[in-house]
Amino acid sequence: MNDDTLRYVPDLETDTVSRIVRTVLALAGLLLLVGLIAVLPGVDRLLAALTVSPVALVLAVATLLVVGALARIAPAAERLVEQVLDGPKGVVSNAAASAKLLVWFAAIVVAYRGFAPAVTPVFRAFGIGGLYHLGFLLAGLLALGAFARRLYHCWNPVTRFLTVYVMDATGQQTEPDTASRQ
Repeated sequence: MNDDTLRYVPDLETDTVSRIVRTVLALAGLLLLVGLIAVLPGVDRLLAALTVSPVALVLAVATLLVVGALARIAPAAERLVEQVLDGPKGVVSNAAASAKLLVWFAAIVVAYRGFAPAVTPVFRAFGIGGLYHLGFLLAGLLALGAFARRLYHCWNPVTRFLTVYVMDATGQQTEPDTASRQ
């Protein structure tokens, strides 16, 4: 095995998979409850005094649930990648951290889009409407920068791994060091 060769090892821990499945099921159930609460008779009258529309409020609650689920799944995604990749510790840890950072980036994008209808009118009322967008832009850039750094450190080993996988899947022989020359 080369110093930076990666291999797929189908060895998943039940706890990691269970955490992901439990979180997705809980999210689906909570989103269903939020949807059912939104159609209850009289809810629109209770929320009529708000400056934010009931739809924006329901969207914000649903967004909070999705972002919470993504935050809970992020460490499990990292562990999942660590469990299924075999190779040098540094390469595997960079690939695993990349998976976690990608989930965090998704959470930032979901939060930005989902909270906007409820939060931006409030920020605009105080004259700081741009602060919402700037805050999420900075958070997204930080997550992307960290992701790019981790991705860079595992680029060549992952290229070799995928080349061998594709060549094996097509039934062709892999020439040694073909992927490393690119």
